[in-house]
Amino acid sequence: MTAPAEVLKGRHDVLRRARTVRESPVRAPETDVEPVAAVSMARPLGDWMENPELLEEPQVVLPYVAVEGRVTLFSGREKIGKSSLVGGAVAQASRGDPVLGTPVLGMVKSLVYSIDELVGDTVRRFAMSGGDMEMIVINDRPRTVAELIAHAIVDIKTHDPDLVVVDTLSRVLDNSGVDRNVAKDVGPAMNRIVDLLHDSAVSGALLYHTGKAGREYSGNTAIGATVDEILTLRRRGSSDEDDFDDDGSDDGRRLLVQDGRNLRGRVHLTYVNGVYQLYQETTAPREKVLEVLHTHGPVIGRSELAKLAGVRKATGLEVIAELIGGGFIVENQRRLSLGSRQFPQGGTTMEPTPGTNRDGGAFTGSRFGNPHPAALGTGQFDEEEL
Repeated sequence: MTAPAEVLKGRHDVLRRARTVRESPVRAPETDVEPVAAVSMARPLGDWMENPELLEEPQVVLPYVAVEGRVTLFSGREKIGKSSLVGGAVAQASRGDPVLGTPVLGMVKSLVYSIDELVGDTVRRFAMSGGDMEMIVINDRPRTVAELIAHAIVDIKTHDPDLVVVDTLSRVLDNSGVDRNVAKDVGPAMNRIVDLLHDSAVSGALLYHTGKAGREYSGNTAIGATVDEILTLRRRGSSDEDDFDDDGSDDGRRLLVQDGRNLRGRVHLTYVNGVYQLYQETTAPREKVLEVLHTHGPVIGRSELAKLAGVRKATGLEVIAELIGGGFIVENQRRLSLGSRQFPQGGTTMEPTPGTNRDGGAFTGSRFGNPHPAALGTGQFDEEEL
């Protein structure tokens, strides 16, 4: 497998040559025209096409996250797992291992600016993830936009990374006194950072925060307008019509929304034993709903039952109504419990565990082998359930 140092660096050189540094601007004599370049930098399309690399689709440097020579804005609510997801991907790619099941070009070298947390936490995360000790470079010194630019110029030249990660852009802007809600304030700051990464022909991942709803990046639209890829990490992998926003019901599922020039789509993820994985739906919604009642006992409210079952609200409410109509669930004053009719599952039936009752007895285990994660309050899926 060819390493990015061989595949990407040649293309980086082409991009750098294409961005020839302009000479100092001069003012045209006896006119009011704004300063212009002393030499025209405009070139016919045919001249640009002499570089075949410019016609090639950019390579994905970090699967699902970063594209060759492009800058990604990666947003999410505080403590939702942005650093864990990107950090885990960086560690895997540093060894040349697949990221979320997708192969990488080779060993990817990353320059990480640890700004939002103590550097010890960053080091431990990469160490626990098995990151390569030479392919991950960490700098915890920059705090403002000016400091980040100054350090990045030297660091990129010294270490020649494939990817630059800023964790977080939010802290850098705030430390610089930038008003993220004002375009004329945040726009120039963003342009300085993005232009540096573009001119250096490296990929960038700028970790950032969303608003309270967690749907999109916070602040002025100038923030998103300056980057190439916009990614948002949302809770539970739910669709827009879902309203599962209770932190206490977090089951570890996430939805990575990709809205960019090269990265587009919806990726369902789950966090298992400290590692992000692609989420695979293996249990039918009906079985999940009945499993909760079997394990957890009676539940108050249909929405709460759908939430505990870990299914989308619209689907859950529809399934619960069908199960009530079929006699599999009994509803009494919003109190839902297993009915007398048994639901067939893979040739077997859903029955209460012997020695317990349907009306509130503490079930010791699940018919499938493990208690439901929502009932345990673990906030994670067991591997067997995935």
